[in-house]
Amino acid sequence: MLKRSLVALLAMVIVPFMAQANYVGSEIQTFNPTASQLDFFTIHSSRVLPVGTVKASLFADYAENIHYSQGNQLLSGQLSVAAGLFSNFSLGVSASGNFIYEVDAPTVAYTDDNFSQVRIAGKYNLLGDETGGLAVVLSVGYGLLSESFLVGDTDALSASLEFAADKQVTDNIRLAANLGYRYKMSEGTAGPTSLANYVTQGAVDSVDEHHLLASVGASVGMTSNLTMISELYSNTPIDQLFDFANTSSTVDQKGMELLLGFNVKAAPGLDIGIGGTVGVLEAGNNNADWRAFLGLGYAFGENAEAAALGMGGLAAAGASVPKMKKMKAPVVETPAMPEVPNIPVAPVSIEDAPVIRDFTITANFATGSANLGGAAQSEVNKVGAFLTSNPYNQVYIQGHTDSQGNDVNNTTLSKRRAQAVKNYLVRNYGIPATKISVDGLGETTPIDTNDTAEGRRKNRRVEVQVK
Repeated sequence: MLKRSLVALLAMVIVPFMAQANYVGSEIQTFNPTASQLDFFTIHSSRVLPVGTVKASLFADYAENIHYSQGNQLLSGQLSVAAGLFSNFSLGVSASGNFIYEVDAPTVAYTDDNFSQVRIAGKYNLLGDETGGLAVVLSVGYGLLSESFLVGDTDALSASLEFAADKQVTDNIRLAANLGYRYKMSEGTAGPTSLANYVTQGAVDSVDEHHLLASVGASVGMTSNLTMISELYSNTPIDQLFDFANTSSTVDQKGMELLLGFNVKAAPGLDIGIGGTVGVLEAGNNNADWRAFLGLGYAFGENAEAAALGMGGLAAAGASVPKMKKMKAPVVETPAMPEVPNIPVAPVSIEDAPVIRDFTITANFATGSANLGGAAQSEVNKVGAFLTSNPYNQVYIQGHTDSQGNDVNNTTLSKRRAQAVKNYLVRNYGIPATKISVDGLGETTPIDTNDTAEGRRKNRRVEVQVK
């Protein structure tokens, strides 16, 4: 397990050095955590927050030698609030600012403003489940920095459209990639083509900016409560996409930072993130030499457990996560038994075998959700206790939905609910995955009316049949 984790991390560090990426914040801040904080720090995963769940996060980071000049230190922060509004859509708002910005003479200060940007981002899950998928993210930001000779008029609108894909490739490794486009509206004046030329050149006319956004990351579950995260994010204007010179020559210059951090699920709903970045490109480009960051996230509301960052959230959402090692029982030698002659018997189909026990799980399946909340987990625990203490041949799990939504989506959702129960039994009770079959029947077999909220709640269920 450790070997696979190290290999994944090494791949993250070495392979993607040609990626261009995700600077979606203000001109002064290149570390921009996502509002939902689900599986990575600055990279979007395909997951959205569960319906009715709100997550707030606060990040602070200290950076040395940002942007063009040497001899400066910046302590900045970002406050975000995000909420799951629908089964496949969440919305987040972020505000960033600068606490402390110090420069060493003769370095010129980049800004003396405290507030830098407000940003709103909506994420829509296009396909997939808790183990991976594809989402689209639309962000709109408004800069709050005053006009300066370095960045021009920065109280302008910016917008970005990104696609976020991810996949849980093993029980404890999740990979992700973001790809998109950012447009920033510019007005008034902008900085010179380089800081050294400012005295003779002065301000120049600004132009609208067009950037390619891309980023890659790996999330490695060390335990069910500890996740290691590695990310690579950078900035490349589209007109410099094929310019591989590592020099500082324009305001729209390149930058690249490599991040390594850890997230701890400290308590139900509470995340603590810590880590740092190093600048990959040489000094003078659009990245910090190094930075250190600390973040807190807290989720509340329905299915708040599934909003935890990393492995803690995936476990509550029903995805497979690292299993604890079990103690091996001592080997006890027994005397050899006499060989019993092989007497052929007629085969019996497992499907035709008698039902030993039926279970129906209806607790707190929110509309459009496959997340197992605390009440649902309690019901699945009854199934696990029965399976670990009684002989059986096979377990059949069927997921069901109410009539809200279309038939195709409901069929997919019902199977996700069945799969979430299976993952929970395999992970927490060691039930062999080969002994569990799952299916999704959508809205085709209701047990109550779909005309009332209570009836629809009962229809959102998972049925378990033990044979």
